Amino acid sequence: MRTPPWPVAVAAGLYALLCVSLLAIGVSGIFADDAGGWGFTIVALVAAAVPALLAHGLWRGYRGARVVACIFAVVGLAAGLQRLGGGELSGLALIAVHAFIAVAVTVPRASRAWFTPPA
Repeated sequence: MRTPPWPVAVAAGLYALLCVSLLAIGVSGIFADDAGGWGFTIVALVAAAVPALLAHGLWRGYRGARVVACIFAVVGLAAGLQRLGGGELSGLALIAVHAFIAVAVTVPRASRAWFTPPA
């Protein structure tokens, strides 16, 4: 099995970390009394599937996952700018992470080759 180049592997790892975080939030919602009930828990657990699928798709070299990751990166950049405009410094972290993901899956030659189907 081929392994992806390091920028793609790091981007997939970031999405896997987001998936684990959403799973932890969903599971903690089961035990919390004020989390909003089972609806919140179900939404968090279902939402964890999106970054999990993205991480898997990036790791496998699927071009669709690359496109979706770029779209999520643009949305994340906008969210980071909005938070930064509201005076929250956490916007800087959002901007940095999503800018890295966008650059990692599009700019390096090895990353572009990873998403090119074999001839």
